[in-house]
Amino acid sequence: MGIGTRASVWVYCFEILFPFLWITGCVVAGILPGLCLVAWSAVVTALKNARMMIGVSRNGLDSISRLDEYTSKLQLQFSVFLIIGFVGTAILF
Repeated sequence: MGIGTRASVWVYCFEILFPFLWITGCVVAGILPGLCLVAWSAVVTALKNARMMIGVSRNGLDSISRLDEYTSKLQLQFSVFLIIGFVGTAILF
């Protein structure tokens, strides 16, 4: 039993964009160092992936044939930028 195309689009977009908001909230709350905001550098890729997923309702499932590859690249970018933020903080402070 699937959750449907529309719900899948919303869940994917939430899962892709929420980490950026979470990092920002953690920086504001003082849980993470401010340099971790460098992870926002990957938001362009996240928006591109979200737009591709939103296109499923118009273009069908063929439009996301490489979305898994793009999602893994986004996760790598986000993780590397976050690590750079932690390492940069350790070096600078």
